Order: sequence, then C-alpha cells, then structure tokens
Amino acid sequence: MARRTLEDWQTIIEAQLASGLTIVKYCEQNKINPKTFSSRKATLKQRDAQPGTSEQNGFVQVQSDMKTSATIMFKT
Repeated sequence: MARRTLEDWQTIIEAQLASGLTIVKYCEQNKINPKTFSSRKATLKQRDAQPGTSEQNGFVQVQSDMKTSATIMFKT
C-alpha cells in the first residue's frame, strides 16, 4: 500500500470525528494503527498552528454560489 499523504490523513481524521467513534474503535474498524493515527493528527495540528495558516487566526475561507444579502442594524 502506498504511503498516505498528510491530506489523506486530514480526510481520515475528519472521518473519525464525524463517525462519533473513539480513535481506538475507528482505527480498529479501519485497520489503522492508533499510534500512527495519533502521530499524524499531532503532525497536522502542529502544521496548522504555524503562523500564517487559517487555523492560526481562527478563520476558514468559505465560498458559496448563492447570491443573498442581509442588512444588520444595531440600535444605539
């Protein structure tokens, strides 16, 4: 089997979170070594914490094809 890329691991980690399973149970069901899973998760977390990444400032870029608008008015 080819080595998984960090993007592959990001997808796997997101799938585990969405599954509602513990890491151990998810890894068991998907034949993944839990130590490898945790190591890659830590690597991604460290990478995302680097200055200049979207995770650092708490913003995620979102795109939409919808053309809607809203006005927010504040009373002072």
